[in-house]
Amino acid sequence: MSESLPEVLRQHAEEQHADELAALAKADDRPRPPNWRLSPWAVATYVLGGELENGTVIKNHRHRVVVVDKNDPDSFPLGVISSFDIVAEMARPQSIWQR
Repeated sequence: MSESLPEVLRQHAEEQHADELAALAKADDRPRPPNWRLSPWAVATYVLGGELENGTVIKNHRHRVVVVDKNDPDSFPLGVISSFDIVAEMARPQSIWQR
């Protein structure tokens, strides 16, 4: 007997937490690197969690982000960014966070 698996085991984080991403995008008035939809501040808030000025709570439930090619999302991942990587980048003296 073989059971069929569901077509989608788990939605992508962008779909699961679309409301948080939309709230971040609306509140995000900080500079963005070229081709980024959100600023580094918004990305860090999405990964690490926080509360926006309007009271929207962004949950801290992402400890790692898998980086994929947006033009070929089914290809092999390009890398993994952890919450530690983000905090380390924020603390680096030449970081955009230190400007």
